[in-house]
Amino acid sequence: MNSAVILPVQNPEYDLTGYIRDLVSNGVKKIIVVDDGSSDAYDPVFREVKQIPECDLMTLEDKTGVAWALKDAMDYYMDKGYDKIYNGVAYVEPQGTYSFSDIDRVSEAMEENPDSLILGERQFDDGVEKNKKIGNRITIMILSFLYGVKTKDPQTGLRGFPNKIIPKVMNIEGVDYQYMINMEIEAQKHRMPIVSVKNETVSTDSQVFTKPYPKKNAGFIYKNLMVHFIKYIVSALVSFALDVTLFQIFVGILEPHYDAYILMSTIFARAISSVWTFTFNRKVVFHSNDNLAISLLKFYGLVAIQMLASGGLVTIIFRALKVIPEAVIKVIVDFTIFLISYKVEKTFIFRQKL
Repeated sequence: MNSAVILPVQNPEYDLTGYIRDLVSNGVKKIIVVDDGSSDAYDPVFREVKQIPECDLMTLEDKTGVAWALKDAMDYYMDKGYDKIYNGVAYVEPQGTYSFSDIDRVSEAMEENPDSLILGERQFDDGVEKNKKIGNRITIMILSFLYGVKTKDPQTGLRGFPNKIIPKVMNIEGVDYQYMINMEIEAQKHRMPIVSVKNETVSTDSQVFTKPYPKKNAGFIYKNLMVHFIKYIVSALVSFALDVTLFQIFVGILEPHYDAYILMSTIFARAISSVWTFTFNRKVVFHSNDNLAISLLKFYGLVAIQMLASGGLVTIIFRALKVIPEAVIKVIVDFTIFLISYKVEKTFIFRQKL
């Protein structure tokens, strides 16, 4: 095994030294243990850890949470020049529930995929509570629909960070659960491949979603996942209100003079409202730092498609039904276009560079 292991711990209630010795005996050559603000009662445990030659012990006086503990350990790893010796680091959630064979497979995946984020995918036994399985599936569906992240275990506590991606991972924001989920979102956003490796060890109910830090409820996780989409909805509502208002104004002006008044009104209204949409989405929703000119070109290419689709579909549906007002049809058509546009903007237009 040619990877270092990062093990953040806080008040370890299991046999920490026994777990570490087991990893070392199987071939782990370097373990960075982070004592994340444990109480004084655990000093004897960490004194024993410090005596293990393969271990480097970092002691944080105050509890920082898994995100900062992991970032501090990665910074330590780079400062010590371990990146010249090892191919990367494996983050291991500290309950002693991940076997050496699972960690070794993650290490091998780092060797084979030096540009990728590696996830150790847990297998859940039949005794895992139904609500925990459902919660995991909901998270998977949200990540897939809103962010295009395809993974079966987004909350895994076994992850591999090849040397090449460590600086990028350290720049990702968030704490605890949020940080772990943000890794996958940012990886997808910046075209960083995500490689899942199935664990041999089967996770039992007592191990699933057990964390070394206080649990965050599902609402916190889903709020974090939905934050960009909520901002996008706000942007769309303001843009939509402006768009529909302008559409009605232009319909009143153009209807007496032009047969194609619906399409023309759509184009004029969207041309004005799109200025607001572009500015807000780029700065507030997606925090894009991509090239402005390229983003503008892509955005207005999308706007052109939206206008033609909206104007064309509203015209066709209105002429076919004739009993539903144009504005009502436009609401239905534009809502459908809105859902499609979110994924297009996030994936192709407003991108960030780590």
